[in-house]
Amino acid sequence: MIWDWKNKERVKQLEGHSNYVYKIIKISSILIASCSSDNSIKIWNFNSGSLEKSLEEHTKPVRTIDILNDNILVSGGNDSIVKMWNI
Repeated sequence: MIWDWKNKERVKQLEGHSNYVYKIIKISSILIASCSSDNSIKIWNFNSGSLEKSLEEHTKPVRTIDILNDNILVSGGNDSIVKMWNI
């Protein structure tokens, strides 16, 4: 969920993960990414709330993500694998 803290109300809810979300990062001015114990990474359009892409090659929970530059996302999970993704 995305909240407006000043007005204490929910602005948007991003739905798509089926289990715990471990981390969320900003990719660009309109894109954010989240990683989850459902073994996936989701890329969202922050403005519209729509799911842009789902990355599902990890075989166990994805614990961390980070952005290396404008188009490379790295992820690490409980499957002991670090992956690099062109986004």
